[in-house]
Amino acid sequence: WHGNGAFSAANGDVYLGEFFRGQRQGRGMMEYALGGLYKGDWFAGLKHGNGTMYHANGDIYEGAFLRGIRNGWGSMWYWDGRLYEGYWLDGAKHGWGRETQQRTGEVYEGGFVAGMRNGHGVLHYGNGDAYHGFFVDDLRHGDGVMHYADPEGLDVGFSLKAGFMFGEPRNQLNPTVLGPGLTVTIPREANQEPDDALEYWGERNTNYQVGEGYPRT
Repeated sequence: WHGNGAFSAANGDVYLGEFFRGQRQGRGMMEYALGGLYKGDWFAGLKHGNGTMYHANGDIYEGAFLRGIRNGWGSMWYWDGRLYEGYWLDGAKHGWGRETQQRTGEVYEGGFVAGMRNGHGVLHYGNGDAYHGFFVDDLRHGDGVMHYADPEGLDVGFSLKAGFMFGEPRNQLNPTVLGPGLTVTIPREANQEPDDALEYWGERNTNYQVGEGYPRT
């Protein structure tokens, strides 16, 4: 087969598009018997180049393929409302990417390794809080800055340089009112002792120090 044509496989898959010396090559569309549809580039019988894959479970991927696998830049719309835009390697999120949880409003931008958040990233929570720091296997881990929005959702509040161990903060936040309009938050360990792992205790506004605070000594 050579040129444009259609082919129905014994398993029920149907291909419509270009052929080159008997193989799917060029632009074409494949409808899979078990569900799913691919439209895009082919090379040597495999998805290769740019294309769109409609999965049977409702996921939709649009982007680059390499020898049948997601590689390079692409976007994935998941059936549960998530959206990932970024780089892929061997079918997994890998490199820089942005993942949006549309149901909760949570947005992560940063590094991925083998499909999980790893390295430096920024996580914006649906309630307005934000974390800037390091991740290991999807969990906050290492140094970072946590910004807390005020109860009314405005872009004000305080931020703390904090440490995390596998997603759990190394401190508990204990606001202390010192006077009218002046609140200082001193993070403490579970035993109520001040947490000396922090570089700064006090109020911050959008990651800049404001009001009263206590630098680490």
